[in-house]
Amino acid sequence: EFPLTRLQQAYVLGSTGLDGTICAPTYFSIVLAADAPGESVDLGRFTAAVDRCVDEFAILRCALDADTSQRVRADVANVAVHVIDAVDADALMQRMATASFDARAVPVIQCFALSGSSRYVGLLVNYLSLDARSLATVIATIIADYQQLPRPRQVDPTVDVFARFAAESQGSGQNVSGVGHEVSAPPVLPLSGRQLDAANRVSFARSSF
Repeated sequence: EFPLTRLQQAYVLGSTGLDGTICAPTYFSIVLAADAPGESVDLGRFTAAVDRCVDEFAILRCALDADTSQRVRADVANVAVHVIDAVDADALMQRMATASFDARAVPVIQCFALSGSSRYVGLLVNYLSLDARSLATVIATIIADYQQLPRPRQVDPTVDVFARFAAESQGSGQNVSGVGHEVSAPPVLPLSGRQLDAANRVSFARSSF
């Protein structure tokens, strides 16, 4: 268990809504498609690839524990697969847009498929503990594992760096003069051992395979 960062606390407030206002769940959705219209996605093999990533990457088993803390669960169920009675990708996006939100649910990723087409598959991810680079890395890894290709990059599968950053941020605070205590820089993902700077480009996952 480790604390939420200030940004995560804001996400939690936004996802629950305040004074009857509209809620803003921390969901990211993407539809992946087979390259050609005649090709299809093997849903069983795809969900197996997702399950392997959930087992490997602790961040996909990390969810809200209390109002100000989060926890990595050791054992979780297989990724949920929702089959939609439709044939086109738009229906997947519409269904994911209306999915019920539970900030404490693990794993933080769900799969969506169509009953009338095997060309598309959708992923819905609670990004409370994920940034854009982490999301891109997770999706690219799932695609690579499904295709049985080398992963695009190697990352630290633990949450150690993020947990340390969250704890340091929680304890930094502001003093009376408005000057904050020293806190180490936010963790840069992927954690490959290569030094990254502001000039590095972030590559996002493809939407087809």
